[in-house]
Amino acid sequence: MNDEASFFEVLSAAGPGAIALVRLVGPAADRFLNRHVRPRGGTLRAGCVVRAALLDDEGQPIDDMLVTVHSQQPQWDLWLNLHGSPYLVRRCCELASAAGLRQRTPRGEFWAARDRLEALALSLLPEMSTQLGVQWLLGQVVRLRTEIGRLPRSGALAPGQRRLCEQIAARRAVASWLTHAARLAVLGPPNAGKSTLVNALAGRQASIVSPVPGTTRDWVETPAQVGGLPVTWLDTAGLRRSADPIEQQAMRRARRLAAQADAVLLVLDAEPTLAQRMLAVVRDCLADAELAARPVLVVWNKVDLLPPGARPPRLEVETLCVSARQGAGLERLAEAALRLAGRRREELDEPAAFCDELAGCFERAAATGRTGELAALLGPPVA
Repeated sequence: MNDEASFFEVLSAAGPGAIALVRLVGPAADRFLNRHVRPRGGTLRAGCVVRAALLDDEGQPIDDMLVTVHSQQPQWDLWLNLHGSPYLVRRCCELASAAGLRQRTPRGEFWAARDRLEALALSLLPEMSTQLGVQWLLGQVVRLRTEIGRLPRSGALAPGQRRLCEQIAARRAVASWLTHAARLAVLGPPNAGKSTLVNALAGRQASIVSPVPGTTRDWVETPAQVGGLPVTWLDTAGLRRSADPIEQQAMRRARRLAAQADAVLLVLDAEPTLAQRMLAVVRDCLADAELAARPVLVVWNKVDLLPPGARPPRLEVETLCVSARQGAGLERLAEAALRLAGRRREELDEPAAFCDELAGCFERAAATGRTGELAALLGPPVA
């Protein structure tokens, strides 16, 4: 039965995208939730962001989504943050209609923020490149409201409260981890398995793989995610001595690209007969003036081809052993590369100023001990 007070709206533009938004409003949303939403942690209450599965008519999951709750039962107001497939949006709309919600053309008021803090978050929302970014940003609105609400409205801040404001301002960079991909350069000699490794880390065939040395003569940029954090893997030309002017130029570009990356993975072949040649590559790279300023992780690849009990040579720098062909050690490698690039996942759980305006407010509160600017963030949005 259709409930006239209940409706759904597609808030995002038509066509494929990273995220699609479908809004559900009214009592009939209860039927939709009971039939088609399975929370994976947390309860659906106002002000919360909950990860959930979208279920089809047979109860099978068809998407992993986020549900943001703006108003709870009985007058539901929910946003379903779907992956941006047109099929998923269409299927979600069909399920909503079957549950008794009528479709309505968006009127624009769904973007109305409750306060200045939420308005700042909504303005940044389109820049979030992954579902984790959307979840983190909306969650920060709740965290910061809580922290600001605990501060006194009058009088000076205590020393501990000032330190908290300093810490929140200092985490400004965390938002950039979710809007700008970490650039991770994969460097090393020919045939060390760099392209195979990049393909395995990205989960798709992005680089051409060949046993012929020098196959990669220019770099290949491969966008991907590591646990929801955006990264770009940079597959570069193999480093070796060569009289070929084109290959020499490719190697110069590879070194220059690595020197501009957030972190460098130096990939070496673990085959024992190549060990001394590999160590020479390590010495050359670490002696490079430009690369010396970059954080470097040495990756021994092809360890599946080592004799039983054999290990690659020990080095004085951080190393990891992997098999790109078998997929062994890749999850640990990807996380280590993120840490090397300065992305510390534990900081995602801390309150953070997600834009320059917020950072400035918290910095001034820490410096002056006054909370007037912070209190204003919980007031009506500026028109």
